[in-house]
Amino acid sequence: MAGRGLAGFIAIVSKYIIRIHGKHIFNPANIGLVLTIYLTKLAWVSPGQWGSNLIVLYFIFAAGSMLLLKVGRADTGIVFIFTYVLCQVFYSSIYLGMPLDYTIHKLSNGALLLYSFFMITDPSTTPNNQKARIIWSMSIAILAFYMAEFKYINGAPVKALFLVSMTTPFIDYLYKGFTFSWKHSLKF
Repeated sequence: MAGRGLAGFIAIVSKYIIRIHGKHIFNPANIGLVLTIYLTKLAWVSPGQWGSNLIVLYFIFAAGSMLLLKVGRADTGIVFIFTYVLCQVFYSSIYLGMPLDYTIHKLSNGALLLYSFFMITDPSTTPNNQKARIIWSMSIAILAFYMAEFKYINGAPVKALFLVSMTTPFIDYLYKGFTFSWKHSLKF
């Protein structure tokens, strides 16, 4: 119980304290979760907690797609998931020779879709430039794949996002783009 409270506190506070040029650096849920995991050992990432039921996966995909298309960050989620899947298929099915259903099973969980459509795509914490976002997303996917497959780190995508997010201010400095604004994005 204390871990959830701490994670929520860190998430909210980080939005206001850890900022550069008015933009928060970390996805609030991401930093709350990662710091609570490492500071207290009271939290963990459970990839299977959202299940692998086809209906659940469909609704996560549908809701995520609608949101990302509305805020213009579909590129981030799609590039991440495509790169991550490509790495998994190449490594597991081609290099190791595992059957394709093994790889599909590894990839078919709600947590990966939730992460791909809601955490990594936070428009307030992703790079402003579209080309930079694509490279940024690919970097997270490759790092997450490496951490999961070669270092056996649980919750690798969440931890990879935390590490790569630290580069966002530098990327924004190098590659100019439009700063996202919720006020202008969500007009119906």
